[in-house]
Amino acid sequence: MDQHLFRRFNHTVVACYVIYFLLPPTLFGVPRFAFAAGFWLGTVVVEVVRLRSAREMPGMREYEQRRIAGFLWFTSGTTALLAAHEFLDVGQAVVMATIIAAAYTDPLLGELKPRLPRQQALGGGVMAAFLIYIVIFGIASALSSAALGYALVAAIVMVAVELPSIKWLDDDLLMQLVPVAVLLLLAALPGAPQLPGDVVTGVLECC
Repeated sequence: MDQHLFRRFNHTVVACYVIYFLLPPTLFGVPRFAFAAGFWLGTVVVEVVRLRSAREMPGMREYEQRRIAGFLWFTSGTTALLAAHEFLDVGQAVVMATIIAAAYTDPLLGELKPRLPRQQALGGGVMAAFLIYIVIFGIASALSSAALGYALVAAIVMVAVELPSIKWLDDDLLMQLVPVAVLLLLAALPGAPQLPGDVVTGVLECC
C-alpha cells in the first residue's frame, strides 16, 4: 500500500474506538475501561521498543521516526476521554463526536492544505468537524441552537489547535482534549445549556 494512503488509513480507522460504548460496563468481571487502559499501555510498550531500536516503522515520515509517534498521542487522548466519561461523567456524545472528528479532520486538513488557499482549507476542516459533531449530537438528542453552538465551537477549536507546530506535543492529542475542555468550561457557566448526553443506550450482551 502507498505509504501516504497507509498513514491516512491508520488515522481514520482509530475512530473505531467509539465501539467502546457498545461494550457492557464489565467484561469477564473486569471494568471495560481496564481493557482500554491495557490497550494504551500496550501502545506505550510498542513505542518504547520502537524508539530504542533502529528499525523504521512503515507509514511514518522520516522526521517522525525519532519522536513519539502519532498513534501513541492519539490513543493517549482517546484513553483520557474514555476515562473522563467513566470517572468524570463527561457525556458519550461529546466524547464520541470528538474522537471521530479528530480521526477524520486531521488527515482531511493534511489533504486540503497543499491544494487550497489556507482559509479555504481551514474552513473545510471546520465544516467537516462541525458536521460530525452535529450528527452525533443529533443522535443523542434533538438538535437545538445550543447543541449547534457547542458543535461549532468544538469544531473551530479542534482546527485551531491543529495549526501550531509543537515538537513534543502532538495535535493528535490536543485535537481531542482541548475541544472537550472548552465545551466543559462553557457548559459550566451559569445558565449554560447542558451538553448532549448518551448516544448508545444499549450494549452488547456478552461475558
